[in-house]
Amino acid sequence: MAQSKREAALDKAEFKPKKTRGRRTKLEEARIRDLVSPYAPDAIKTVVNLMFNAERDADKISAAKLLLSYGFGTPTQMVEVSAKNDLALNISPVNFINVDPIEKDGDTNDK
Repeated sequence: MAQSKREAALDKAEFKPKKTRGRRTKLEEARIRDLVSPYAPDAIKTVVNLMFNAERDADKISAAKLLLSYGFGTPTQMVEVSAKNDLALNISPVNFINVDPIEKDGDTNDK
């Protein structure tokens, strides 16, 4: 079976240690994703199985938290900052939402 250009490039790639600490390169991330992705469905089934059939309740809760955090993201948290004179300041997280762009005055594109 012939390899695609991407697979051939990944096979030829040399992974050298980076001089600086930090994030993996895009090529390294692609290689890891390609190696791990076939196991993802089985991993999810294993976590679901643990959630329902684990002996300890703590294991069931951990499995449920894992599924929820990857499925919906981690929940936002409130932060309390204390200042002088025992004042408390509550900072709410900023939630970004997608909105349609506002039409400019005089824009007559009727749909």
